[in-house]
Amino acid sequence: MSLFAALWIAMPVYADPDDTVQAPPAEEIVRENIAEDRNSYEERNDGTITVNGETFQIINDPVHGNEGCMRMTKSAGPDSEETDWDVLQKAIAEFVEKYDVNRKSTDFEKEIAIIRGLVKECTYEVKRGSLENYTAYSCLVGHRAQCAGYSDAFLQIVRAVMPDTEVRYIHSDLHAWNLIRIGRHWYHVDATWEDDDRTGDLVNRYINLSDDEIESTGYHHWDREDTGMPAVSSADGTAYGPMTVQYYLLSGKTEMTPDPLVIELAPDGTTKMTEVRDRIVHAVKRSRGAGRHITRIYIDGLGYGIHREQITTIMLGVRDRLRQSLQYLPQSWFVYRDDEASYTVTETGTMISILTP
Repeated sequence: MSLFAALWIAMPVYADPDDTVQAPPAEEIVRENIAEDRNSYEERNDGTITVNGETFQIINDPVHGNEGCMRMTKSAGPDSEETDWDVLQKAIAEFVEKYDVNRKSTDFEKEIAIIRGLVKECTYEVKRGSLENYTAYSCLVGHRAQCAGYSDAFLQIVRAVMPDTEVRYIHSDLHAWNLIRIGRHWYHVDATWEDDDRTGDLVNRYINLSDDEIESTGYHHWDREDTGMPAVSSADGTAYGPMTVQYYLLSGKTEMTPDPLVIELAPDGTTKMTEVRDRIVHAVKRSRGAGRHITRIYIDGLGYGIHREQITTIMLGVRDRLRQSLQYLPQSWFVYRDDEASYTVTETGTMISILTP
């Protein structure tokens, strides 16, 4: 009989990665909790379960998450008439009602409502050597979970209330998170790291990220072949990215992040910082004149007379010219943060997303 891949436990962003430890084999743990009543499913001898003619992995299934484990477990005791899966359905219904998920008009708004609800309902807690905090049941019923529990809960809620929306449960050796398709594109979502238990609210650093963005955060290295059917080859969405999330959190309104204006630096290094600053100012003013709050700009040719360290000076100049506070978030690799703004600079250029509240 084949064994599951060993379970690894990822710590939240503020935890010590050195505390990460390997758990016992998942199959060994699951079989200690197999329910006596097997009428609702058929357990197979290859680490899978068959429900209503569909066969999937007991745990860490990219499409079904940890549904199989919950169908085989009765946390209330072996004499209980309900499995964890049965109890979860009631918990999802209560969650959806409590956080007005079905009253939201778009998939994006429902997604944010689900993530917001999860960080309020659940506290991050690791149970080493156990699946106790590994499922949506632990997150929504026990209100304590590790990364797998948060990710499973996100998956199961989306499947329940957004049946036409594609969603995946993704796990690596160290962590678990989700992929969700909004519109035509896929995005990464990490509800675990969004949960700052110190504030009980979103941090908006791990919602609707692209492949490069999520992988630059660490722990998020994933096998694109293990994403279910149809496979998800890449997550390249930008329209509902971090600035769209931020504007929605601030205003309750949705504004999609636009395609970028490209500013090309002269290869001979003659482009001045003041020229770049003035073009960014002009682009923001045009966006505001058109009633938009998000401006996206790509500075092509980083290093041609302007280096990544000078982006901070340019953006301070933009703020001074506009006489308005800005939030800006460029993308991936090099990350800069101060009290008012954050951005990331690529190796060949700078993609800057600017929000004018």
